[in-house]
Amino acid sequence: MSNLTEFFISSAHAEGAAAAGEPNTFMQFLPLFTLLVIFYFLILRPQQKRAKDQKAMLEALQKGDEGVTTGGQRGRIVKVGENYLGLEVAD
Repeated sequence: MSNLTEFFISSAHAEGAAAAGEPNTFMQFLPLFTLLVIFYFLILRPQQKRAKDQKAMLEALQKGDEGVTTGGQRGRIVKVGENYLGLEVAD
């Protein structure tokens, strides 16, 4: 009988230990939260800053400014529209 009692007592003790050893929900999501914070500071934030700087630069362009296009054409701005720029590349 002691063998049978010992079997049930040890399993009941093991169940209590397993319940106490469950990880906290916050600790389970901590690595995911950390990755999201790193993603924000290394990718999203610099990209937003770059877009803001580019928008400010485009709004500051005016007639007579010189510049280079993405295709490598150098010229002077002759017209400024809302969605376009007129560029003079030669006299």
